[in-house]
Amino acid sequence: GILVVEVKLVSIQEILQTAVEDKAWDSQPVASLLQLEDNRLFLSSDPELPSSGENVTTLADTDFELESGLHDFTNHSGVRVVGIATATKDFQWAITVSEGYDEVYSQVTFSRNRNLVLVCLLGLGVGFLAYLLARQIIKPLQALTDASRLVADGDLNVCLKQTARDELGLATHVFNEMVTELRESQEELKKLATTDSLTGLANRKQIVNSLQSLHKYYKRHKHRFSVLMIDLDHFKHVNDTYGHQAGDSVLAGVGETLKKNLRDIDSAGRYGGEEFLILLPESDKSDAQK
Repeated sequence: GILVVEVKLVSIQEILQTAVEDKAWDSQPVASLLQLEDNRLFLSSDPELPSSGENVTTLADTDFELESGLHDFTNHSGVRVVGIATATKDFQWAITVSEGYDEVYSQVTFSRNRNLVLVCLLGLGVGFLAYLLARQIIKPLQALTDASRLVADGDLNVCLKQTARDELGLATHVFNEMVTELRESQEELKKLATTDSLTGLANRKQIVNSLQSLHKYYKRHKHRFSVLMIDLDHFKHVNDTYGHQAGDSVLAGVGETLKKNLRDIDSAGRYGGEEFLILLPESDKSDAQK
């Protein structure tokens, strides 16, 4: 006997057509039903393909009978396409969904270029963040380092600007306080080293140095100056009669009297026990006597 079966493939064609009607595709792929034995086309979702039964497909480097997956082949128009094929060994048929090779890899190229742009933008973002980090951390640290070098070299007039309230801002504040205390301590030490503690006038060393400087200035510019030596008479009698505290009060009073009556350009110092040395720049003998 002979069994004849007529199979209408219209419903399969509708399924193929529906499978590729996806708006997410930039271009519509083509779904086809092939006979593997002689590469004959039975059905296709592409209306431009020839009628069924024509040999329209040439497979390249792929055996549909052995594997399924992504394949590279040439369609009926000689255009290189890339497709996914599912083969059935029992019936020697294969279903393929393919798209133009250039179109597929143009999407890959677009994705690659987009990723490169994203990477560049990410790099710029990281670089900008690094720049901000440098301004927020490295720059204040560099300022602290430079200021520390200046302080180490003896410059105590350094004052850093505190721009933040974080740990670096606290470090800057502490640094400024430290420099201020050092400057005040240096000024106090300088004052102690050059000032007589009892009278508040310059001590012997300081007033002699001032005299030497004034004499050098005279030798160069010939500007006259006068020097007064003052001695308190009977000072020993004051100490012996009223005690050393009374003698100290007398010396302190003399110091205050000199400071109130001298000009701004004049200088006075305690030369010895009850001896005082007065320097009068720009003064001749008559000025000094006056």
